Amino acid sequence: MIKPIAKEIGWIGIDVAKETFDAAYHPPRSCADVPDFSNIASRSFPRTANGVKQMLKWTETMDTGCSYRIVMEATGNYSSELAVWFQQQQPSSKPAIVNPNLIANFNKSFNLRNKTDSVDAIAVARYGVERCPNEWQQPSAEDKYLKELVRERAYLVKTRTSAQNRMSELDKDGIAVDIHKNFINSLKKSIEKIENSIKKHVKNDSKLSEKTKTLMTIPGIGLITAATILGELGDLTRFCKSRSLSAFAGLSPRIHESGKSVKRSTRLCKKGPAEVRRVLYLSTMSAIRGNNDLSEFYNSLVQRGKPKMSAIGAVMRKQLVLMRALLINKTEYQNNYCKKAVKII
Repeated sequence: MIKPIAKEIGWIGIDVAKETFDAAYHPPRSCADVPDFSNIASRSFPRTANGVKQMLKWTETMDTGCSYRIVMEATGNYSSELAVWFQQQQPSSKPAIVNPNLIANFNKSFNLRNKTDSVDAIAVARYGVERCPNEWQQPSAEDKYLKELVRERAYLVKTRTSAQNRMSELDKDGIAVDIHKNFINSLKKSIEKIENSIKKHVKNDSKLSEKTKTLMTIPGIGLITAATILGELGDLTRFCKSRSLSAFAGLSPRIHESGKSVKRSTRLCKKGPAEVRRVLYLSTMSAIRGNNDLSEFYNSLVQRGKPKMSAIGAVMRKQLVLMRALLINKTEYQNNYCKKAVKII
């Protein structure tokens, strides 16, 4: 649902780079007619805590006469670090970090001929005025470190798979094969090392340990899957509804229809972190091979004529919803849990 346009708040759009960031101030829609891009003030600052201080002084010189908020694209550590500085120096700015795809598609509607850092900052500010994104919530140090570990493991696993596939392209003998085998062995050792780090990190944090043990009671969910879910999605109980969690993870169904001639089959929207869906797919394949209510749920869908991939997607979504329900109710999974009256809203 699109939020109503802000009436009394100005927006500062930020285009983030490695060493600098461009800022552009867009007045509230209630102050005047929509200004032309050429009439919006913008300026570049160093991407440092001192640069943030300079930008805040710059906004004072404009004498806006109203409060403002800050919005920027997600650019990994560059944007999150900048958002922390804004929260520390100007808490009322309530910085928002937005998916770059949303802003990129929004910018296309302006049909702009030029693309510069200044123009991008102005477009981002306009996005803030019209969409009013929610404030970015800084993750805890423990969750941030867990996310870093699971993402590094995912990268190493993907690299190892690619390296193993390349073995068939090499001759059986020769220095190239020996070097490649050593490379694969080093990747395996690195994966083992980082998995041990994940176990240690989860064990040393009482809250993470309790949550992980709870999630691992669900059929098909192991330590890596539970750690990935918690690392990528954070606190599952912060979602007010289960369908909000499913949508955030990219597991909600996507309907594509137009008139009477276009009616494509329903698929997962795949808007969230891809790694979450990857580990849930693997855990689902493990769960449906067992003897539990998740496998019964899968078989019932197939028997009713659901395509197997659609049924797998439904079980993936069911697993994620169960995770949230268990954490809310502070209880462990039991067989036939899906059929019991639990707090899944």
